[in-house]
Amino acid sequence: MIKKIKGKRGALIKGALEKIPFEVFNDLKEEIKEITKGAAGIYALYKEKKLYYVGLAANLRGRIRWHLKDRHAGKWDMFSIYIIRRVRYLHDLESLILSISKPKGNKSIPRLPKNHRLNDELRRMSKESFTRAKKLQKALRGQ
Repeated sequence: MIKKIKGKRGALIKGALEKIPFEVFNDLKEEIKEITKGAAGIYALYKEKKLYYVGLAANLRGRIRWHLKDRHAGKWDMFSIYIIRRVRYLHDLESLILSISKPKGNKSIPRLPKNHRLNDELRRMSKESFTRAKKLQKALRGQ
């Protein structure tokens, strides 16, 4: 069930269980416990194959188990687990995934750090390019 990634890929992702029916969580609890033992990472909950919720957890199995009882209970029918090798990147990965996917079940969507947003830089560069183009047009008209 777990996909091990070899070669140059996989420096960040240690393994993945993808789109597993939630019933399997209880039916194969010992196997899932063994696979995820001590694992931190990102998890996703799905409802009818559509992404419903994304989260991060230091204990992936425990977090999925909790979602069988909390406000998300009954709102999802499949889950995916992505074991992350570099735990320090978990928050950034979660923010990125949530910013892109905006799942229905997540109440708040984390924002990327302002100093990492390049929109203002692109806007500034665009103005500079426009100014240079205007100067060039003016110079060419003068010939």
